[in-house]
Amino acid sequence: MILLIILLISGLFCLEIFKFVKSYYYIDSYIQQQGIKKEDIIASQFFKSFKTGNYERCIVVKEEKDKNIFYDYRSYHNEVDFYSMETYTERFNRILSGEKNLWEGIELSNEKEKQIAYPRLQNHQKK
Repeated sequence: MILLIILLISGLFCLEIFKFVKSYYYIDSYIQQQGIKKEDIIASQFFKSFKTGNYERCIVVKEEKDKNIFYDYRSYHNEVDFYSMETYTERFNRILSGEKNLWEGIELSNEKEKQIAYPRLQNHQKK
């Protein structure tokens, strides 16, 4: 019985590691397809959303630093959803200083999203 419980826990742990690696890969691939290089990223956090159970990565790129805009990538079943978000200055400065778990904001309107440095990929339309 104890062996069965250990096997079950090990299986769940391995499944979670697999989901983590897969999500990181798909999000990183999306970022690369947008043309964003590692040196363009000035703040980043990869985390699991406990609201949805999926993984997210939020980044700030140099070109958006003065606009309080960050990019939010959410991984769902081998797909990535992209959101460009705007937050208020105090929160944004705390993100830039390295504080974690502050990635909240308001999604940009279609009009504003057309002006961002790295737009949504054409084959990934807004849902």
